[in-house]
Amino acid sequence: MIESSDFIKTREIRFAPWPPEQTRQAAQLLCHLPTLEIISHPAGYRLIVQYSLHHHCLAEIEAWLLQLGFHLDGSLTMRLKRALITYCEQVQRDNLQCPERLIKKPKEIHIHIWQHHAHGDHDATPEEWRKYR
Repeated sequence: MIESSDFIKTREIRFAPWPPEQTRQAAQLLCHLPTLEIISHPAGYRLIVQYSLHHHCLAEIEAWLLQLGFHLDGSLTMRLKRALITYCEQVQRDNLQCPERLIKKPKEIHIHIWQHHAHGDHDATPEEWRKYR
C-alpha cells in the first residue's frame, strides 16, 4: 500500500534567464493556488514548489506557466528530467484511480479461463468440406 506522503512532491522549476524577473512573477502567481506551496522563494532562475499528485502534476504546472508566457529552461538535461518526472507522476496518478485488486489469485483466474478455452488443433472447416477433393 502506498502511503499518502508518497504523493506529496517537491519539484524544481527552472526558468530561462530571459526575460528577467519571471521567476518572481511566477512565484506570485503560483502562491495563489490553494493546493500548491512554494518551498523556496525565487533565487536566480529556479523555484521549488510542493504539491500533491491528487491535485497537480509538474507537467500541468509547467504547461500553465508556458500558456501565461513564461519561458522555462530548455536545456537537454532539464528536458530529460521533465520527461522522467512526467512519466513517473503519470504512472502514480493512474495508479491512484485503479480499481482494487481482484479477490481471486491470478493463477486461479488463468486456470478457469484455460478450462473453457478450445484446445488442440481446432479446425473450423466443416466435416463435409474436409473430405472434398
